[in-house]
Amino acid sequence: MRIRYTSFDADALKRIAARAAGANHCVQMVKKAEGSFNKIFLLTFDNDTTLIAKIPCPLVAPRRLCTASEVATMDHARTILGLPVPRVLSWSVDADASGVRDEYIMMEHVPGVQLHDRLNKLGFENQDFVDQLVSLECQFTRYRFSQIGSLYHKEDILSESQQRPLYAEGIEGGGSDRFCIGPCVDWDIWRGERSRLDASRGPWPDTLSYIRAIVHIEKQWSSTFAVPRKPGDPFCRPDSAGGNALDAHVRLLDDFLAVIPSIIPPDILCGPVLWHIDFHEGSSDIIGLIDWQGVSVRPLFLQATLRMPSI
Repeated sequence: MRIRYTSFDADALKRIAARAAGANHCVQMVKKAEGSFNKIFLLTFDNDTTLIAKIPCPLVAPRRLCTASEVATMDHARTILGLPVPRVLSWSVDADASGVRDEYIMMEHVPGVQLHDRLNKLGFENQDFVDQLVSLECQFTRYRFSQIGSLYHKEDILSESQQRPLYAEGIEGGGSDRFCIGPCVDWDIWRGERSRLDASRGPWPDTLSYIRAIVHIEKQWSSTFAVPRKPGDPFCRPDSAGGNALDAHVRLLDDFLAVIPSIIPPDILCGPVLWHIDFHEGSSDIIGLIDWQGVSVRPLFLQATLRMPSI
């Protein structure tokens, strides 16, 4: 529980939410969900409006960048890609100045059911629904970005990133005056002690730079924080294999670095794209894409993989 505990001012959150909802006051605040990364609250107001409030847990790192990127990514997906994404009504990336004493995001409430509950029941009669699902995913391929990283509003990121073009050369798209690519907030490069490393987090100009950076983060983590597994641990390989030694792990990463240029797919599969498959659906239509935390711009061949949409 300690890793998920976060202290915030619930009364301040209600007051800010009431202003965002155009209401006088909040009449009910219910915890809708809590995971390792967020606390989700459903707030109801005296004008019958409902909003969702998200408070990040301590595991989220870096909290400011994650919050800023989530807000910008939702804005881009909704206003530029035209996807059914909840509108963000209020947010803060400054825990000290927010009054809530924590970062937060407030957004429209999307009613509906979990998509993965529906997927197991799909039949041939649901062709229209499947077509709708595929059409939404195809929207993500409309724009190839100039770099690999995460989306931000320009005012939330360093001026150096603001000057770089948003989209790849030859790609014309909206939002270039509002959005830019900045440091990647993908959980894999920040999890655990990795958040304490002085390492490259992007943005990166190409797939080779991106993969090399990830491998270097793993090498740095292995050399700084990794502890060999002890005999008796079910994941400890026999000593004769040498697989439990830290130096063997680092050598394997070095071998991978050496072959990366030879295994990267053709350029057509490496274009940086945004991708997300967390859908909320109503009785017959997909009505919202939610949970954008940690969504990043990455090479197409790493994004368009076969995954089960989740909620």
